[in-house]
Parts: sequence; structure tokens; C-alpha cells
Amino acid sequence: MYQALLQGPEHRSFVLPGGEPAALLIHGFPATPLEIRPLAEALQQAGWTAQGLLLSGYGPELADLERRGCRDWLDAIETALRVLQAAHSPVLLIGYSMGAALSIAVAADHPPDGLVLLAPFWRLGSALQCAIGAVVRPFLPRYVRLLRWTDLGDPDLRQVIRKYLPQVDLDDPEVREQVRQLRVPVSVLYQVGTAGLEGYRRAPAVHTPTLVVQGTRDRTARPTLTCRLMARFPQVPRYVPVDADHDLINPLERDWPLVERAVVEFAADVLWGRIET
Repeated sequence: MYQALLQGPEHRSFVLPGGEPAALLIHGFPATPLEIRPLAEALQQAGWTAQGLLLSGYGPELADLERRGCRDWLDAIETALRVLQAAHSPVLLIGYSMGAALSIAVAADHPPDGLVLLAPFWRLGSALQCAIGAVVRPFLPRYVRLLRWTDLGDPDLRQVIRKYLPQVDLDDPEVREQVRQLRVPVSVLYQVGTAGLEGYRRAPAVHTPTLVVQGTRDRTARPTLTCRLMARFPQVPRYVPVDADHDLINPLERDWPLVERAVVEFAADVLWGRIET
């Protein structure tokens, strides 16, 4: 069911032609370029060429997700960044959630002209939970059903599901049961955690001007953890808190205009060399 629904062009990589400056946008887990397109369109309107990258194993490539991992995602971002840098200047690298952690790791070795981190995720749970997870991982089942016990009548959850699968009728009992049976490989969750920690580890090597936009109500990438991440950068990032949860790049969110403006203004500052160091 899900693989068929994710075959549409809106879930694939895209390029929005603009001017000489360009931005590479990286989606989060378990999404597709669909979630970053509104921000890409805002940048295009500001004169930027905007590229949204589909990470391997997501969306139309869902059947391959279990065979993909952090290294594949980093290689794909690095390759796309190099291609953009060969044809455009300046170039921004923009990552959301897990995509932010991956962007940090890439920027450490292949610096863009500017780095934007939106709700940057770098850790699954507490340090104790991560340690316990590493110990018990060999004994876990191959798949987990993340939505098995969730309330599919919850308006916030329904909004998130419809964001990625607008065709799904969550009032249909058969569809609801199929949603509850959605399985995610445990190995993929481990790779997501690896991506987060790689971003955290490589942050001290990033000397690129950086913008961080953080939701103050975010329970996935908590503000306290984001502050710990920012403290590892040699150059203090520009920090913009907004009254939002983790889904701060959703145009339906009340503070979306603040997120959009923060990114577009940072892009303009990079373009015209107005970044303070």
C-alpha cells in the first residue's frame, strides 16, 4: 500500500530553477522531498535555484530502505553538493531533522557557503536509553510497528500522516488497520541514530556560517539538546527559536512565516556577504 502511494513525483528529487545562488535541501526521517518543497519554493521566489534530494531508501525506494544506511545518505548529499557547487555560487546546504545531522557531517569535510539546520535531530532518547538500546539491539525483532498502538483519531497525528499520504482515508477501518501494520526495520532506526551522532561528532569541524531554527515545543529534537549541539560549533550559529513543535517547516504551522523569513534572510546575508563572524 505505502510504496504505491509514495510513487508520485511529489515524493522524488526535484530542482526548482532560479538564479546563480543555489540551495540543496535534505529531508528528514521517514519522509521525502515533499516536506521540504515549501521552503524550496520560498527560496526560488527569492532568486535561488533550489534542489530537494531524495535520500536512498525513502519514498519511491521504500523497498530498499532496509539495505540503506547513514553512509549511503552522506555519500548522496556530498555528491549532490559537489554538483551544485560546480555550477552555482554561493551554495547553501539545508537539512531538516535527521537531514540536519547529515548536513553537519557533510559540511565538516565539504563546506558549503552557508548551513541551515531546522529542528536538528542528533539523539534518540537519553544517553541511558541509547546505551540500553545498543545492548538489546541483537535481541530485538527485525521490524517494529511504530503506529500499532497510536490513536489514529488524534488530530495532530492525522495531520502528520496526511502531510505525507494525502490520499489516505483515515476514516476507513481497513485503511486504519493497514496504517497500524506499517513496519519499520529496526536496523533503519539504528542508522537514523548513527546519522544523528555523526552530525554531533563532526560539529566541531564545521566552520561554515550556520543558522539554527528550533521549535520551543519540539519533543523530538529538544531545545536543550539543540543547545548542546550548537555549543560544539567553533563559530556560534545564528539561533532563531519559534513557537512550534518538530513540524516547524509545515506551512500550516502558525510560526511558519517566521521560519521562512529566517531562512530567506540568512540566504540573502550569505549571498551578499553580510554574515558576522
